[in-house]
Amino acid sequence: MLGRVRRPALQTLRIFALMAFGLAASAGVGAASSAQDRQPSPQAPETPPAAVEVRPAEVGLAPEELDRLVSPVPAVLSRRVTLVAALRRAHASTSEIRLARLAVERAEEAERAALSALLPNLTATAAYTRYDSEIERAGVGVIREADLFSGTVVASETIVPRTFGTRRTAAASTRLARSRVRDAARLVRASAARTFYTVLTARRAAALARTQLQGAIRQHRATDARIRAGVALPIDRSRAELAVLEAARRVADADATLARAQDQLGHVLALEEPVDAEGDPAPRADEPLDRWIERAFSRRADLRVLDASRLVARRTLSEQWLRFLPTLSISWTLNWTSASTAFSGDNVSWVAVGQLTVPLYDGGARYSAIRDAGLALDEIAEREVQLRRSVRLEVRDAFRRVETARRALELSQRSVDVAERARRRAEAAYAAGALTGIELDEARRQHEEAETTVLLRALDRQLAMVDLLAASGML
Repeated sequence: MLGRVRRPALQTLRIFALMAFGLAASAGVGAASSAQDRQPSPQAPETPPAAVEVRPAEVGLAPEELDRLVSPVPAVLSRRVTLVAALRRAHASTSEIRLARLAVERAEEAERAALSALLPNLTATAAYTRYDSEIERAGVGVIREADLFSGTVVASETIVPRTFGTRRTAAASTRLARSRVRDAARLVRASAARTFYTVLTARRAAALARTQLQGAIRQHRATDARIRAGVALPIDRSRAELAVLEAARRVADADATLARAQDQLGHVLALEEPVDAEGDPAPRADEPLDRWIERAFSRRADLRVLDASRLVARRTLSEQWLRFLPTLSISWTLNWTSASTAFSGDNVSWVAVGQLTVPLYDGGARYSAIRDAGLALDEIAEREVQLRRSVRLEVRDAFRRVETARRALELSQRSVDVAERARRRAEAAYAAGALTGIELDEARRQHEEAETTVLLRALDRQLAMVDLLAASGML
């Protein structure tokens, strides 16, 4: 019975022993391969056999090829703007604001048309009549001349109570159009500011990509020198070449991104050419959240648009109630004729007419119009509740993104410092033969990614600050 118990235990021990032996063997192989990666292997000569044709790509990038990989720095554009100049240009020249201003002019013309309905009308008519012959009567003389001249002057005024409401509604519509101009300006300035900071970040990214390319080229040349000295492996040259080519690709991408951003900035500013941006520091959100929300409710142009819309709806409702009042029409006509007759011995005559019209029944159209105007007013009230809720959400979201981007930027800057120290230590360890080329490439890649992350986090903070200013009505 005891033997049966010991036998499974001995088998288990054997299995553990075999597993331990396998792990030790794999560790030994890994250590040997790591050591071979650090030191040149005498069994793998760098010189290929004579029968194999050696192409230039197999021996690495030549110095002139490295020079060709360095792209020229993009030319400085002749037109450059600061943030303030970009905002002013966008406010003065963009199509959105011009269309809004044209809407204001049309509203003003509609207001003048409504005013003209309140003013009297004055018309004059002149007529000449030629008869075949004049008419005479014995003892009376000529009672109708062959040539007859006549003139009429008519002054009329129609007093419609609804017209007064139409005039007030037109004035409110003009105010609404002006509020929409301010709201369009807010959105246009926000778009211009976002594009402005995008251009700044794209230019900094292009400069960083060139700096990284120069560093990759220097490392490639240093690797060639180490290979010639016999202290590096050919695989290190391949890694250095790949790093150079990757850096050159990033430079080309950064230049293309910069060109697109400059074209977009020129488009936002209503220009036919690309525009570059001159650096301006982004403002800071140093005030509490409640202050930003309060400022948004007092300065947002879209809230003012809603107030103007409410005024238009109220005056439209009042205008519909005026349709129940009577209409008074007054006209005065002055007539003059060059010939007098037996029935009209005076050449001048006038007539005045007054007419009062009382609306009794119109099929219910007035009640329907009143109901519709009341529903429009209720709709604006609901839109105001929704808009205030959205404004509060926009401000909170932008404020939160500003704080998050600020903390992320600080952490990214610290990451750059840590990655730079790690890169320097990796280069020193690699030069001393205590580190592999793979580990050195990883340290450099992490440093490059950290530098790029700083630019992205800075752009996130700038765009979040622009959104906060736009959401609070300060832009």
